[in-house]
Amino acid sequence: MRLLLTTEGHFSLTAAGALYADGPAKYSTWSNYLGVFDEVAVLARVGAGNGDYFEDERADGPSVSFCPLPDYHGPWEYLHSLPELKSRVRETVANCDACILRVPGLVGRLAWKEIRRLGIPYALEVVGDPWDALGPGTWPSLFRPIFRRAGVRELKVMCQGAIAVHYVTQNALQRRYPASRDACTVGFSDALMDSAFASLPI
Repeated sequence: MRLLLTTEGHFSLTAAGALYADGPAKYSTWSNYLGVFDEVAVLARVGAGNGDYFEDERADGPSVSFCPLPDYHGPWEYLHSLPELKSRVRETVANCDACILRVPGLVGRLAWKEIRRLGIPYALEVVGDPWDALGPGTWPSLFRPIFRRAGVRELKVMCQGAIAVHYVTQNALQRRYPASRDACTVGFSDALMDSAFASLPI
C-alpha cells in the first residue's frame, strides 16, 4: 500500500539524483510510516541543489520517494506555477492508496481538492492556524483579511471531512477546527498518523 504525504517544506535535488531536506524533515520523518505502509510518496516543492550536503540530511531513501512540485516561493510564483502544480498533484494522488495531508498550506490544499474530487478518504496533520498565521501585521497585503477568513473556512471543511486528524495542540486547534464525530483524533505534538490509519477502512 502506497501512502501519500504532503509537506510545505522545500527540498533540494542534486545532480546525482539525491534529495536533501532544507529543514528537519529528513528520511527518518517519512520512514516512520513504513511500519504500516509499503511505500511513502512525499508531495513537496523541490529545487536544484547547490552546495554540499551531509548524508544524514538526505530526505529520500528505501521505500520513500518524492513527487516533486515546482519550487515556488510566495503567492505570485504559486499562481504562475498553478497549471503545472495541478497536473502533478492529479497524477500523484491517482497513484496512491491513502493520503495524509499536513495543513494548512497550499500544497496540502491542492492535494485535498483533488482527493475530494475523487472521493478518496484522507487524514490530516493540523500543524497551524491560518487565523493566527494571517493575523494583523503578518503580511502587508490588502488581501490578507480575505485569505485569513478563507483559510479558516477551508480548514474547517477539511477537518470535518477527514477520517482521522492529528492536532499539534491539546485542545486549541480542536475547538476551532473540530473533526467529525466519527473521526479518529489525537492531540499532541509528536504523534504519527500511521497507527490511526491502520485501524480505519481506507
